[in-house]
Amino acid sequence: MLEGGLDCTTGEFRASAPAGVYGSAGSTDPFDPDALWTVTLPVGMFNGTLMGEHMADMPEAIRGEWDLMEPLAGYRCIGPFEVTLQP
Repeated sequence: MLEGGLDCTTGEFRASAPAGVYGSAGSTDPFDPDALWTVTLPVGMFNGTLMGEHMADMPEAIRGEWDLMEPLAGYRCIGPFEVTLQP
């Protein structure tokens, strides 16, 4: 679950992931769009931030950087992300 979102006036995207869970996917069903995002066997937790901007290109997208951390083990993942917006 993300907290925050897109400021439609400025195009700035800011969100936090205060209680992320990672682990094994619930399903690999190619007809279920949420299959790979549903964790049925949790392995750990993470938190962090996502910052980016709305790109008005076609197709519209939000591009930015994430900074996620697994606090117990101290693992950190920093990198780019891009989300294509659906009409």
